[in-house]
Amino acid sequence: MQYHQTAKGQELYRKYLASNCVLLNRGQHYSGLLQQICNHLHNGEHTGDNLTKLLTRRRKFPAFVSDFTLHYENESCSFSNMRQLWSECSAATPARRLYICKASYHTIHDNYSVVDGLAALPPQKFGFAADVICVAVGCDVRLIKNVNVAAGLVNSAPGTVVCVIYDNANTTALLAGNHPQPYCIVVNFVSFRGLLTKTGNHIYPFLIQLDWVPIYTKNVSLLIVDRLRGL
Repeated sequence: MQYHQTAKGQELYRKYLASNCVLLNRGQHYSGLLQQICNHLHNGEHTGDNLTKLLTRRRKFPAFVSDFTLHYENESCSFSNMRQLWSECSAATPARRLYICKASYHTIHDNYSVVDGLAALPPQKFGFAADVICVAVGCDVRLIKNVNVAAGLVNSAPGTVVCVIYDNANTTALLAGNHPQPYCIVVNFVSFRGLLTKTGNHIYPFLIQLDWVPIYTKNVSLLIVDRLRGL
């Protein structure tokens, strides 16, 4: 709230928020049939009539394939996205490669129970870094946190995967069919405005493709590890 009355805050609003936010002129709660049904499901008040309405199109058009699915958990949505991406990669001519990127954990001889516990934690505990993500060249992705607001790499910014780069040290693991972490994933972000330097200049990682941004892997440490050691 303190930025609302400052020139810096107003400039930030004009440049980034006004162009990326949709302002609602009225409340949307209970404003549509689908939202009413979703609210019933959320509150545990779903009925047979709700189910009939949700399945009406499926029953009338059994061969219809929807572009959208409805989920109530992030894990369910991620699994659905993985299946859809795999289907698209398999159907492409030639078939596209699906990159499965798994998180790695520092292991020693007596902390396997800790590692198992970390793998079961929700992504929020890791700063919204999923334990497993699947990407393919050409697939659409979206940032789920602010990376660099001044550069336009903000939460929900859409992008397209350009390439997936691995470290040479992971060659053996890749050839063995394992799924190590990539060194970085290069993404085309239309909203990218360049990295702002202290002198006010904008620099770009790729001089030919100014919208390309390398997203590197990140090490995350948790205080909850100490709790898991006692389990």
